[in-house]
Amino acid sequence: MEFDKHIQNSWKSTILDKNEWINFQNEENTTHSLLLYRKGNHTAFSNLFDSYYSSNSNRSFAPMGNANWYIPYKDPVDKLLGGYLSSQYWAEEDHQKFKGKRHDFYDELEPYLIDFINDVLKGDFINSKRYDMHMTPLSVLLEEALIDRPKFLLSRLVGLDLDTQRDIWSCVYAPVIQKQDNMSEEFLRLFTVRRSPYNDQLRYYISKFKYIHIQKIKELVDGPLYNEYKLLDFFKHQTYYKNKMING
Repeated sequence: MEFDKHIQNSWKSTILDKNEWINFQNEENTTHSLLLYRKGNHTAFSNLFDSYYSSNSNRSFAPMGNANWYIPYKDPVDKLLGGYLSSQYWAEEDHQKFKGKRHDFYDELEPYLIDFINDVLKGDFINSKRYDMHMTPLSVLLEEALIDRPKFLLSRLVGLDLDTQRDIWSCVYAPVIQKQDNMSEEFLRLFTVRRSPYNDQLRYYISKFKYIHIQKIKELVDGPLYNEYKLLDFFKHQTYYKNKMING
C-alpha cells in the first residue's frame, strides 16, 4: 500500500494490545472475520455476537475466515480527535473542567485541541503523556492483527465505513438477524443506536475545529496520519487496487 515506514514505525509501541477477530458464519456456512479494536465499534460488535450469535462465531488472534476479513474504520482525523476525548489522560486531567456544561464552550475547548494536535505533529507521540490505545492508527493495529496469519491474502480485506454504515448491515448484521426469531429492543439498539464515549456537542466541536484549523488538519493528513489515508484509499478503491496488485 506504499506506506511510509518511518511514520508507521513512529506509532509502534511495546504496549500495543493484541486485538481479536470475531469469526462468524453466514447462511451459506461461509466464514468471515471481523477485526475488533478500540474506536472501531468493538463494544457493540462484541455484545452483538456474544449475546445473539455465539453458537455461530468464535474469537481468535488471527483471522480464520475463508471469505472476507472485515475492517471497520472511521475518518482518521475524527478517530484521532475522538480518541483524545476518550482517553484516560482526558478523563483524568481535563474532563472535569467541561463536565456538565451545556452552553457554547467551544472557545474554551479549542486550546486543548490545538495543544493536542501540536503534540502529535511533533512526532514520537507514543511517548507523550497524552497517548493511549484509542489513538493508535488503524494501519498499525491492522499490521499487528495480521502478524500471526501465515498467509496474508490482500483480496480478503474489506473495509466497513463506520460513518456511512453502508455495508455493515449486509456484511455483519444480516447473518445475525436471519437467525433470530424475535428481535428484542436491546437487540435492535445494538445496531441502530450510534455509540460514542462523548456526546453530540463534542462531536460538533470536533467538526468545527476541523474547518477552522484546516491547515493543521492538512499537516496531520500529510504527516502522522499519512498511512491512514493510504489505507482508506485502498478501502475506497479496493476492487481496483486488488486487481492491480494481484494481476499487475
